[in-house]
Amino acid sequence: MAIVSAFPGPSSMMGPAFGGPGRAVRTTTATSSIMLPIALTPLDYAAIFILPIAINIIAALVPAIRAMRILPAQTLRYE
Repeated sequence: MAIVSAFPGPSSMMGPAFGGPGRAVRTTTATSSIMLPIALTPLDYAAIFILPIAINIIAALVPAIRAMRILPAQTLRYE
């Protein structure tokens, strides 16, 4: 699989005042395409799906477990 730059350059999306397609004097611009060899395996798909979920669960549980260990009366003492 290859990734090809399918998006036009910024100047082609702007109007004639900014050098877009309607400009009278047009300079030649080189079109660029990037070809990257990509081969995704089932392990890659599993990592992409599972790792963010695991990180979010850990990020939510660590503060919750710390808060469970504090007595409510101790927390509300200085309110």
